[in-house]
Amino acid sequence: MWLCSAEPDLVEELLVREGSRLGLGHQLLGCLRLFEQGGADRLARLAGRDVLGRSATTVCAKALASADPAAVLRARLDRELAPEKLIRKLRRARHAPHARDLVESLPPGESVDWAALEAAHAQEPLPYWRDIVRLDGVPEDVRLRHAALLPEPGPDGLPGSARLTRERARHGLGGQFPCAPSTQLDGLLTAGLLDGADLVRRATPAARLLTYLGAAARRTDAPPETAEARDLLTDLVRTGLGTDPAAWHRVAERLTGLAPEWDPLSTVEALLIGRTS
Repeated sequence: MWLCSAEPDLVEELLVREGSRLGLGHQLLGCLRLFEQGGADRLARLAGRDVLGRSATTVCAKALASADPAAVLRARLDRELAPEKLIRKLRRARHAPHARDLVESLPPGESVDWAALEAAHAQEPLPYWRDIVRLDGVPEDVRLRHAALLPEPGPDGLPGSARLTRERARHGLGGQFPCAPSTQLDGLLTAGLLDGADLVRRATPAARLLTYLGAAARRTDAPPETAEARDLLTDLVRTGLGTDPAAWHRVAERLTGLAPEWDPLSTVEALLIGRTS
């Protein structure tokens, strides 16, 4: 964060010590701040000390020869940080840590253009996208749109708002080893991150949630929200299955894996009312 300092001594010291080891974006940002806080003479002396990379030194020379050095530095910094350039680098990422580092290594104060990254991913999937959207600092709206890629929540839910945990519940709960499904679901209900209706109409998979609700009915310490879920379940059984043998047979086939069109990662409500997914 020293590169954003209003103290030119701090900015210059960092550039002198780290210099060419910094990425071009960091060097350009430091040079821009040094010019703004310390003036053209100070930037010229730094550029003449051979502590910057060749590209940064060349840009500084061009900027200092212009009528508006700050505009030249800012324009070159903007080109260096353009989302198209980051996208090209991400497509060439060799492994997940490399992709994460590309996103996290922007200079301080410069933000990722998430709309551009999402658009590029929609056009052609970016490598290691799952790892990218799990990074700290990713905007919540981006994480919500890619909730299926987030880690499964524990009993305390996912970091951030309850919306993230609720949306992630659509993509499967109860598979977080070594946390038992009962511990996970008890915690999410007790914390108010899920309610009884969510267990029937939002969370998946149906088979695991039915197992949890069945066990909860025999417990004295089950969260009260499980009773709400069982009431909803009773209504669905009455209206969706009733005494229709074919409907019961359909549910049995789905639960035992004999219905190839059925997506096991479906809600209890979808299981009972006849939807195929």
